[in-house]
Amino acid sequence: MKNILVFGAGAVGRGYIPWLFDEITHVIDFVDININLIRDLSSSRSFTSFMTDTDGYKGKEVSIRKMYHIDVITSELIDDYDYVLTAIGPRQFMTLSELFKNSKTPIVCFENDRNLVGLMRRATSRSDIYFGIPDVIASSSSSKELEMCHKNCLITEQGVTFVEAGAENLDGDITYASEEEISSQWAAKLYIHNTPHCIAAYLGSLKGKEFLHEAMSCPDIYRIVESVATEMAEMVQKEFGLSADFSKFYLEKELSRFSNPLLFDPIARIAREPFRKLALNDRLIGAATRAISNNVNIPSTLLGVIAAFSYDDQNDSDRNIEILFKSLTPSDFLGIAIGLNSHEVIYQLLLKQWDQSVRILQEIRNNG
Repeated sequence: MKNILVFGAGAVGRGYIPWLFDEITHVIDFVDININLIRDLSSSRSFTSFMTDTDGYKGKEVSIRKMYHIDVITSELIDDYDYVLTAIGPRQFMTLSELFKNSKTPIVCFENDRNLVGLMRRATSRSDIYFGIPDVIASSSSSKELEMCHKNCLITEQGVTFVEAGAENLDGDITYASEEEISSQWAAKLYIHNTPHCIAAYLGSLKGKEFLHEAMSCPDIYRIVESVATEMAEMVQKEFGLSADFSKFYLEKELSRFSNPLLFDPIARIAREPFRKLALNDRLIGAATRAISNNVNIPSTLLGVIAAFSYDDQNDSDRNIEILFKSLTPSDFLGIAIGLNSHEVIYQLLLKQWDQSVRILQEIRNNG
């Protein structure tokens, strides 16, 4: 019996990870910061994760043995477990460095940023920290009908999971992959999935949609997202050497899953923290820059980047982005808020496309 401690009891941590393991061979405990969720799950002693199926959903009743608040976690407690899995969010991951530095339990990082593994290895002077890619869409919410019958339930796809070789002792329904395979899968996920995924959310937000499938049901949004995915597929073939067949398969898979009405993928979750997604090496600015360097024409991706600039959610930690977008001139916004230099090609392309993009985005908003 292996004991696993999962940091982050959200969409991936609680909705998807339990499907990777048999309860006969693995016991999963959870760590979170949400006091109300911890109280509810500790009281109910279980929750249901629903996986989409051809005929609807299949459910998995997950037992709650222990549910911790992050404030009570110590390195000694961590060492009572065989493995730690994290799905706590990229901005929060490095806050765990002191706990991990004084622990000996191997760690698998399911955060959506591969760079974090190297940062954590250096911060903790440890090598047994592994990157994992859950190729899945898991939702932190569910339909009203499911929620009425199953409080705190979640919805996930039947995904595929890749983890760096070296963590094989974790077992489970996981492919332990070589560096070459991990690199290819991460390139596809970061650009063919992440880039159009968040752009679809920013466009859907303009129309006031709550879930991603609602946004993708709008023909104008679908066309833009399909074009973004096509631009990114061309880029990863040139930049990372992915085959045309694999890129095409991945692109079609993403458009299908984005449109899946069973997933109830919240736009607020996908679009959250736009400044992080607009980092110079991340899925928007970073993706566009790679495409430009490979002579890929990216009008739809640039439109999506500008859509991210105008994201307006007063509950988001980056809620000031829309204020800056409206109050600064385009050149000042790109330089001050985003950190681009005026000599960069992407800076010049964004300025060139700015007015036209704003008009298109306004039309999308007006046609909501």
